[in-house]
Amino acid sequence: MMSLEQLVNEIEKNATLKANSIIEEAKKEKERIIKQSKLKAMEIEQQTKQNAIKFALAQQKEKLDAAQNEKERIIKQAKEEAVLAALNQVWEEFKKYSKDKNYPKYLRKLAAMALEELGQSDTVFLCNEQDKKLLQKTFKIQQTIECSGGLIAQTKDGKILVDYTFENIFEQKKQALKNKIIQMLFSNEEETQAQAKKASKKAKKTKNKK
Repeated sequence: MMSLEQLVNEIEKNATLKANSIIEEAKKEKERIIKQSKLKAMEIEQQTKQNAIKFALAQQKEKLDAAQNEKERIIKQAKEEAVLAALNQVWEEFKKYSKDKNYPKYLRKLAAMALEELGQSDTVFLCNEQDKKLLQKTFKIQQTIECSGGLIAQTKDGKILVDYTFENIFEQKKQALKNKIIQMLFSNEEETQAQAKKASKKAKKTKNKK
C-alpha cells in the first residue's frame, strides 16, 4: 500500500505541473505590483525630498529616513501580495484533483490507510457530500462535512482521529510551497541586489585608497 507521503506527492505532482505556469503568471503580476509600488514609493520619496529642503538638515534626514522606510514597507507588502496570490493559485489547482479521474481510487486509498492507522473496527468517516457517494458502499460514513476533498477518520466516540482532508494536507505543505514560490519569484532579484552591494563596497574601497 502506498504511504500518505506517496499519495500526497501524487496530487502535488499534478498541481506542481500546473503551478509552473502559475508561477510564470505570478512573476508577471509580481513585476506589475512591484513596479506600481516603486512608482508610488518614488513619488513619496520625491515629495519628501522637496519638502525636506525647507527644513534643517536634521529634520531633512529624519524625513528622508521615514520616506525610505515607507518605500521599503510598500515594496515588502507588494512582494507578500504576489506570493500569496501565487500560493492561492496553487491551492486552486490542488483542489481540482477531486475532479480527476484517479480521485476515487485515491480517496479509497486514504480511507484504507486511515483504517490501518487507527486500527479500530468501529472507525467512522466524515467527508463531503460528493465523496460520500464514492465511499458509502465500503466504509461507514458518520456525517458529511465541508471540505474540498479527502476525509476525516475517527473512532466512533470521536476521541481519536486522523485528518486527511485536502485543507489539512495542503496546510502541512503550505510553508514549503511558500518558500518555493518565494525562491522562484525573487531569487534573481536577490542575486542582483547582492551584486549591487558588492559593487558598492568595492567602489568605496577604491575611493578610500585614492
